[in-house]
Amino acid sequence: MLFNTDFGSAGYTASYDETTDTLSLDQATPGTDLMWFADSDAGLDLIGDNVPVPAPEPSALLVFGSALLAVDLLRQVSAT
Repeated sequence: MLFNTDFGSAGYTASYDETTDTLSLDQATPGTDLMWFADSDAGLDLIGDNVPVPAPEPSALLVFGSALLAVDLLRQVSAT
């Protein structure tokens, strides 16, 4: 298999199941590794066990900005 030839030396191997027509990595990727993949083939179904990374909420940015302003105002008041 071409995948095993290319990535076997890095410790990644894959198995192909002809009955379900699926290719699977034989070992889990470490949490520090990030896998990027794209699906441009209509017959290719990429399924990953990736945990979604939460995006910061817009309200968190507002709270952070307000806290910075409050700290700046307190510094100005204490300096006078």
